[in-house]
Amino acid sequence: MNAGQIAAVGTEAQKKVGIEDSVELMMDDMFKAGVDLNHPNLIRKMIEESNDMVKWTEKTLGIQYRERVTQLGGHSCPRTLSTMNASGRDIIDPLLKKIEELDNVEMLLNTAFESFVLDDGKKQVKGLHVRTNGHHQTLHCERGVVLAAGGFSADIGFRKIQNPSFDEKVMSTNQPGATAEVIKEALKIGAMSVQLSRIQLGPWTSPDEEGFGNAPFFCIGSGFP
Repeated sequence: MNAGQIAAVGTEAQKKVGIEDSVELMMDDMFKAGVDLNHPNLIRKMIEESNDMVKWTEKTLGIQYRERVTQLGGHSCPRTLSTMNASGRDIIDPLLKKIEELDNVEMLLNTAFESFVLDDGKKQVKGLHVRTNGHHQTLHCERGVVLAAGGFSADIGFRKIQNPSFDEKVMSTNQPGATAEVIKEALKIGAMSVQLSRIQLGPWTSPDEEGFGNAPFFCIGSGFP
């Protein structure tokens, strides 16, 4: 989704230009990138369903992709599709529009997570304590809570705990809200973390500019027009 790009196997765009690809080939690429720390069953499922996911974004969300299939770093063949504007908003905006059409989904904006609601035995999550526009409220759940709070690279304190070398001198392209409040609360109640110290550092940004910078967009546009 980053920069409106999706890597998928067996897409119509690949077939159109005769690109030979397979689930096993992409799995091998991911194992190399993940230094064999990947969960094989998870990445296999993701790759096997990648083409169906692309079709769903096209048919259900109306997303359009460029005809060109790109071979990005770490991939052994061209398999990456880019949206028309090469922007994540090309995917996020249609997703939000689809959510607004669903009667069984309610989005709470300007709402901050505070803590989990636990049962009397403090063994099961029963909901969330949140703050909406400065007002506290409790949201109860029937089947469970799914955490999707994003990364924590803007949380320097927590980042340094995971890897002391990633101190204040290491810049981040993450937005300021990429902090670890939800992760820390989950750890407090006994959640098991996996590889939090595996923080990605990318050579594709500009060290002379704050954040991502403008220079990388020039390079990307030149290399992948």
